[in-house]
Amino acid sequence: MGRRRRSATSKETNLLHLPPEICALICHSETTEPKTLLQLSRLSHSFRYEAQRLIYRVVDLRTSSKPLAWARAVTHNPRLGTYVQRFTLSPSPDLAVAAKIARALRNCPNIKRLAAQTAYWSPDYNCADDVTHTWIIDNAPFQLTHFSNSSLRNSFLHPFWNKQTEIQVLSLPLIINSEGKRGFPCREDQLPKLIALDVASTNFLPATPRPLQRIQIGVTNPMPNAHQNLRALRRFAATLTVFNFSAVAIELMETISVVSQAAPNLQHLGLSEKLSRTGFDHSVISDFVPCPLLQDMKHLRSFVLYTYTRRRLVLPANTSIGTPEGDHFVHANLNAEALLRVCPALDQVVVGTYVKKTVDDTVSYTEKTCKVTRVSGDPNRYLTQTGKGFDLAAMGRFWDI
Repeated sequence: MGRRRRSATSKETNLLHLPPEICALICHSETTEPKTLLQLSRLSHSFRYEAQRLIYRVVDLRTSSKPLAWARAVTHNPRLGTYVQRFTLSPSPDLAVAAKIARALRNCPNIKRLAAQTAYWSPDYNCADDVTHTWIIDNAPFQLTHFSNSSLRNSFLHPFWNKQTEIQVLSLPLIINSEGKRGFPCREDQLPKLIALDVASTNFLPATPRPLQRIQIGVTNPMPNAHQNLRALRRFAATLTVFNFSAVAIELMETISVVSQAAPNLQHLGLSEKLSRTGFDHSVISDFVPCPLLQDMKHLRSFVLYTYTRRRLVLPANTSIGTPEGDHFVHANLNAEALLRVCPALDQVVVGTYVKKTVDDTVSYTEKTCKVTRVSGDPNRYLTQTGKGFDLAAMGRFWDI
């Protein structure tokens, strides 16, 4: 007798009965795309559980066109809710939708990162419609480690602050208080494990010392002499090791001078300019590389500078390290390497600027970045990486725990 041929049905049967460990490896592969996960979830029970675990791990209802479908699925199948670890929502003015989302969140005990974000903002923004929506998260069973809020009124969140005792990273980029008051929205006995805080200005920092290790301040409107307000960092000097500062225009020397005195134990300093409403600043600002100031910061290991201003960074006269003539901040890698040479305590420097391009009389600008890292064990060798786009979230060392 001849050998029996294996049918296509037999092969399909073998695929459907793969061990769960193999299904998990396939689903967790870096080459497996979201669309593939959806297809795998319909293939077999083993694939379904592993694929759904990844599909529901990160939920962003801002980009989802069917928030009701998500809420219905998690409400009817609580197992799906246990997979959710990160959740982002934009509170809906439709109370019926909000109620269904709140009900579904009660089946999500493992969420660690939650973001309540608004789709738009202006100085005249009135989010009164969102005030009553704070109850969406009030009765949820999760204990967060990260919370970002730019939508819900903080003054209506006191029941939430009382329950969330595990929050370590708090981001309040747009402080919203119904009374219009400035200040940190939590009492001293709330958020006992908080170590990282992101706020819109120094006015919203805690009025009393807290053991904060990371602070991030993003000034939303142009503010002359904004660096002077950074003296408030002194309240957290004993523990503060990471500081990021974003503003429309940064007075480089003055800012670093204030920060170095207010937070002498910093290990990371990030400065990022925001694009002004009028666009790029085409003037050239002569500015010394702040070598003496950075040298005095004995604990500083990484420095980030993103700028939209065409700065001409000039090394001190007593420095033998040369830089190109002209607008040499365009040569980001040379400036980054120069800082590493002059400041031996630094391990990494990231410099970002914009590069002007003219094609057929059309002028465009590209954000260009360069990261230079000192090679471990050989302080005179550097690893250089170039890229495009200013990403302070990736380089700011704020969100990591």
